[in-house]
Amino acid sequence: SQSVGDTERAKIGAPRFGGRYWEGNPDAPVRLVVFHDYQCELCREVEAEIAKLLATRKDFSFSVKQWPFDATCNRFILGKNMHPGACEAAKVAEVAGLVGGEKGFWGIHHWLVSKGGLFRTEELRLQLKALDIDPDEFGRKFGEPIADSLVRADIEEGMAFGLTFTPLIFVNGYKVEGWQSAGVLPAAIDRAAQVAKVRPRMNDRPDLALDI
Repeated sequence: SQSVGDTERAKIGAPRFGGRYWEGNPDAPVRLVVFHDYQCELCREVEAEIAKLLATRKDFSFSVKQWPFDATCNRFILGKNMHPGACEAAKVAEVAGLVGGEKGFWGIHHWLVSKGGLFRTEELRLQLKALDIDPDEFGRKFGEPIADSLVRADIEEGMAFGLTFTPLIFVNGYKVEGWQSAGVLPAAIDRAAQVAKVRPRMNDRPDLALDI
């Protein structure tokens, strides 16, 4: 995948709406952002579709934000804890990014997606080594508060945009409904690309739920 910005900028977040890391064409007129949970089956489905689109077209970039349905880090989860361990998976991905940059984040992200967000410690160590991430350095960074704060910030932002489920998908700041129907996601990218030719959106942050 191609990088957008350097590692230091990725650590503090991109200036436009999106996660801290991007895949696809960094100069693309269309930006697809997904709030996701590593244990969410529908999230795995949409990522598989996005991967196919990234392999065949260069007019969009893709980023993820964390929204684990796990009360360990998500204060909005009331009652049954639906996805215990999802907070840890989100934190693992963010620490991989802090230590290993774009390559580290996406390498662990796609690995976690393939594992359904469930893994053993030794499996993680092997995957970190495969990505040239020092497990000891990873462990030190994991003990610091920055990754927790990044995950919590994504959770708060998702709620501000009215999130009630994952995946929550935005294309250039516009919420995509019915993505599971055939052709909806590529059509949304097509529309956004056409609009961007006439009226580029440099600040494509979605409207807050309270503003609607």
